[in-house]
Amino acid sequence: MRNFSYLNENVTTCMSTLPGIPSKLFLRTLAQYDKLRTRGAFLEQFRKEDVFRDDPALTEFADSRQVVHSLIEEHNAATKPDYVYWGAHRAAAVAATQAAAASAAAATK
Repeated sequence: MRNFSYLNENVTTCMSTLPGIPSKLFLRTLAQYDKLRTRGAFLEQFRKEDVFRDDPALTEFADSRQVVHSLIEEHNAATKPDYVYWGAHRAAAVAATQAAAASAAAATK
């Protein structure tokens, strides 16, 4: 039987260095997207497509940006020991924000 302990050590080393890589990659992608969006780069090309004709604000991009941002938040939370509670904390925060927005809207009526 072969000894693959060197492989286990390499895998462990690799896994211990990986936690921050996806977050950094997505953060850089988000920053680049924000720069392009601020400049309005390439937006006219998208507006010409059938998918975006009824959506001049290109809300699909804003929604996608939010998904990537949520992915970064979850990945960062997954590197912490209390990750198992992250979903519950996030749901409570979203509910509190929605309740505050609803009460603010009711107060302005």
